[in-house]
Amino acid sequence: MIGADFSISSYTKAWQLNSQKHRNVQNLPDTKTGNLDALTFRQALASPVSAYEAIHGVTGTGLDIQQTKILLDHKQGRYQQAIKRYENLLISEGFSVSEPLINQPDQLDETYASLLIFELLFLLKTNDNLSEKQLWVYIDCVRLFNPDDIVCQGAIYNLLLVFFLRQNNVGAAFEMAKLALDAYQRCNSNYLQLFVHLHIAFIHVYAGRLGMAKAALEDAHEQLAQCGSPVCENAMIEITRFWVNAEANNAIPKPETLAPLSEEITSGEFWPETFLVLVALQFRAAITYGNLRVLEQHSGYEAMLRSRGLVQLLPAMQLLRQEYLLQEKSLPQNKLFNLSERQIVLLLPTTNTWQLNVGETPSSVPVLSRVRAIDDLHQAKQWQKRGRFDVAIKHFINAMNIIEGQKWLFLLDSEYDFISDICKECRSRGRFVQMARQLQNTLLARRRPQTKTNNQSSTFGFTVSEVGILNRLPEATSNKALAIDLGVSESTIKFHLKNIYRKLFVHSRREAIKAATQKGLIAPSNKVGP
Repeated sequence: MIGADFSISSYTKAWQLNSQKHRNVQNLPDTKTGNLDALTFRQALASPVSAYEAIHGVTGTGLDIQQTKILLDHKQGRYQQAIKRYENLLISEGFSVSEPLINQPDQLDETYASLLIFELLFLLKTNDNLSEKQLWVYIDCVRLFNPDDIVCQGAIYNLLLVFFLRQNNVGAAFEMAKLALDAYQRCNSNYLQLFVHLHIAFIHVYAGRLGMAKAALEDAHEQLAQCGSPVCENAMIEITRFWVNAEANNAIPKPETLAPLSEEITSGEFWPETFLVLVALQFRAAITYGNLRVLEQHSGYEAMLRSRGLVQLLPAMQLLRQEYLLQEKSLPQNKLFNLSERQIVLLLPTTNTWQLNVGETPSSVPVLSRVRAIDDLHQAKQWQKRGRFDVAIKHFINAMNIIEGQKWLFLLDSEYDFISDICKECRSRGRFVQMARQLQNTLLARRRPQTKTNNQSSTFGFTVSEVGILNRLPEATSNKALAIDLGVSESTIKFHLKNIYRKLFVHSRREAIKAATQKGLIAPSNKVGP
């Protein structure tokens, strides 16, 4: 279990035991072929928009039809219209629009409990923060629903999941995910299950488990195929998959690969966090491959977010633009953004991003491990600049321990120059030499432009040290130069070279370079050692 700020496991068990008798729920009707006048809100909630988008042509005024129209407005980006329709519905049913529904318990019953879904949905839209006590009130409100109303129960849990996630409380978010998934499995809604799996993928990224995030995305994709592969939802899964790969392998997708996803994700109701990931990836792609139109596209995205009422994303969008301009060396740092740790994780942060957000001296210790690694790297840089290697190396080792444990190789690549500098200083001072040598070998192996090095080197049975030496061979002038560069003795270099020759079935350095180049183990080079 992911570490939680508080535990609701006992609540989870009680709810599951209480609902055992409702396990056998029939499949929801096919809303594509059904009568829209008889369409229930629960059926719409459990289906893609394409299944009920014609509901706007229905003239009925029943509670189910009105709620379905509100849901459709929200999913299709008509936020103000959805709010207005919702307020009119509350007034017509005798509720106060100036007081939260959760504070009007005497009027809430099984008939109107589903209105709480919209209350939470609009609170999320405006980025309102609810206290832990308030969230517990919404958890308890599930008792208002009919025990068979599992679709709405699951929706409440799924919305609360996002609230907890936005508070960095990944433990409670994971508990909510289990409850939501259990409800959606019992009502056989593949469409709703894919959203929970997508949310679980984000939970795992925040908690540092990229492998588990990939598995959750596979689960989401499996559910997607079962509900007709709706365009917007498919785009969200693909964007998240690109994100996880970038975090793990620095595999930044090309701009032309991301371009269609920006149109597809905005074709329906997208989760704001996923859109922010897309924009972050587009800026990374622009930095990596070049894209002169990225700032123009970015301005268009900001206008679209304003029109959809998603102004809470604008500070993170501005930070991305600022970092890009700093990368292009055309704008000095002039603003702090004070983003949450959750948003920082979404932005694939470097120490540059982190400094833009918090300045040179962060006021508090980060909670999320990914951000702690960034903070430690940032502080290591600051102390190294002040000539305090003893303090810098402590922060540096803390960061490397987190990065190595979580396999966040993106951080190694994004901080290549700084890590190389501090490794060289370790060797010159004769401190932490083994750590520095291993890090440099890892960096060099990843820095080479060839794509087969890692897989091929393991195929030939090379150790990390041998890979490091092999990659340095084309530029090395002698064994002594290699030894000085790596901070080892010449006899150690000769020992590793002997093993390299044996594994490549060669007898000299020149033959080794030629064989390694042909096999894709090292990049071609114009320099060949003696």
